[in-house]
Amino acid sequence: MGKRISTAKVLLEHLFILPALQVKDVEIATGLSHKAANDLVEKFIELKILREITGNITNRNSIEASEADSTRINS
Repeated sequence: MGKRISTAKVLLEHLFILPALQVKDVEIATGLSHKAANDLVEKFIELKILREITGNITNRNSIEASEADSTRINS
């Protein structure tokens, strides 16, 4: 993740408070621009930390912590 590690940690901690969110929530929690927040969400989806739950990746409305990630965190 490189330079994004600090904002990634903020988002990861935020997921414990709000496990289902929108890109706008990521913007607010991290202070990132829409594009940067969306890129971070994409990376979290790629890593299977988040999953898109509306079925519409282009106009992503809601994302949530993936079940696999919850298992890893709780172990």
